[in-house]
Formats: sequence, structure tokens, C-alpha cells
Amino acid sequence: MEDIRKKIKEVLGFVDNDPAFTRGFSHSEFVEFALARHGWGDSDGGFGVTYPADLDEYDKEVEGMVIPAGHVEIYGFWGPEHGGYEITVKEADYIEELLLILEHEGHTDNIDALKSLHQTLRTSQ
Repeated sequence: MEDIRKKIKEVLGFVDNDPAFTRGFSHSEFVEFALARHGWGDSDGGFGVTYPADLDEYDKEVEGMVIPAGHVEIYGFWGPEHGGYEITVKEADYIEELLLILEHEGHTDNIDALKSLHQTLRTSQ
């Protein structure tokens, strides 16, 4: 589990408690993506998150992509086809790490809504 937490932090751009937490997005945008349950990706390092609802019919039927309900796919370095990684993790674990980072950095915008989503996810799993 610790390795997964490290990967989530890496995807979010927060490694070894380094506050370089952006990946091209603001704190507020990360919160908005999470609340909307919508993925994001950056082109600089090929990091991102994909939610099940982000997959279209082509992704599912032709590419064979599957993300189980209640999970997200995190990826780094453009995924395994480019020497990186893709890992399916519980959405609650992703949100928990995002919350910890936001709290560490003193970001409070919409954090109560994110905590509420996290609680809902934890109780439904």
C-alpha cells in the first residue's frame, strides 16, 4: 500500500514532501477534477488520472480498457508502452492522498466537499 501511496503522490507532483504540486494545474483545479470525478493529464511528464466515466466506447471496445467502479487509473511517464506505469487504485485512496497534500500545503478551497466525497467513498467500499 505504501508503494501505491508514493505513486499517487508522484502522479500529483508531490514527491518527498516537495511542494512542487502542480502538474500544470492549480490546487483548485485538482479539487474540481476530483469533485467532478473527472480525470486529468499533463504532457510534461505524462502523468495523470483516468476515471471510469472518462473512457469512451473506443477505449472500452477497441483498446479493451476497463476501470472498475470505485477506482481510478493513475499513470506516469506516459504509461507502460513508453516505459512508465499504469496502476488501478481505489478512488478513495486517491482522494485521501490528495486531501493530505492539500492540507499539508494549507489549501482549503472546497476541501470540505472533498472530505465529504472521501467519506462517501470510504463508506461505500
